[in-house]
Amino acid sequence: LGISPFKHADGLICVSESVKNDLHEYLPKNTIIIHNGIIPPKLRHKQNKSNKFLFVGRLTKLKGLDVALRAFSELMNYDWSLDVIGDGSQREELENLSCELGISERVNFLGMKAKSDVEFAMSEASCLIFPSFREGMGLVVLEALSLGLPVIASDIEALREFADGKLVEIGNVYEWKKAIENFINHKEASPMNPKNIITIHDMASLTENFYLITLEQ
Repeated sequence: LGISPFKHADGLICVSESVKNDLHEYLPKNTIIIHNGIIPPKLRHKQNKSNKFLFVGRLTKLKGLDVALRAFSELMNYDWSLDVIGDGSQREELENLSCELGISERVNFLGMKAKSDVEFAMSEASCLIFPSFREGMGLVVLEALSLGLPVIASDIEALREFADGKLVEIGNVYEWKKAIENFINHKEASPMNPKNIITIHDMASLTENFYLITLEQ
């Protein structure tokens, strides 16, 4: 395996407890967790009462957008829209699915966008949806939370480190429908704690300290 040399390293950093657990048999004793740092946002989320949802990510099966689309299709009696930023191998399939579900007029596939455009979209949206099946970290969630955007997120292990309560069951259309409907009616999203997020400067400092300590051992 390409990761087998990890065990012989003097020290190793994992970006989440989830990654550390997955790779535990290949890791050296001197392994720590330093979360991915985010670039401090220039914008802040604009509080609004609309139901303008946002998805940001690769359009692949692993990201679970098809689950969210099926959930949204069961909420046509509500006023909502969904902007999809990203591209990938499943884009055409997802566009066709939105047509089959009768929601294509409300779902906007915008393709890839520059980071500044993504940040602007986050500032204007009502809620980020993150229906992934699996992630090493979930950086887009941290970026959204850092500028104050509410998030509805899958119950993946990496995000439990930032959650203050129950997340949405992975791949469960009914649970996603309930979570989205709850946000539409009550503006309640997943219970995430932005205080646990670090910046890229924090990450760099923590990494440097770990490196220096490892050299002294």
